Amino acid sequence: MQITLKNNKVYIGFADIIPVPKETNYLKITPVLSGYRESESKTLRLTTDYFEVLDIYMSNTPEFNIYDIDISIKQDEILTAGIYDQNIFNLFRGETRENPKTP
Repeated sequence: MQITLKNNKVYIGFADIIPVPKETNYLKITPVLSGYRESESKTLRLTTDYFEVLDIYMSNTPEFNIYDIDISIKQDEILTAGIYDQNIFNLFRGETRENPKTP
């Protein structure tokens, strides 16, 4: 899922549990990418890639727990939330599968 916060911060990740409304005011996600939306154009700029960290965590399971890097987000701060697909993101940036660019 892709979450844009009111302060233009963006997190792309997954959530094991989507809380029942009114049960809690927080959403916990495991991020895989993060960045921000530019103030004027709202163009998404990805600045942090969590894949390498996730890979280390997953390869050292006795020592680490993947959920140690989870982020709790106050639901009141979420501006938009939706499904994220890298191929669709690339198409909007004018890229094709044969010519992918790293975000």
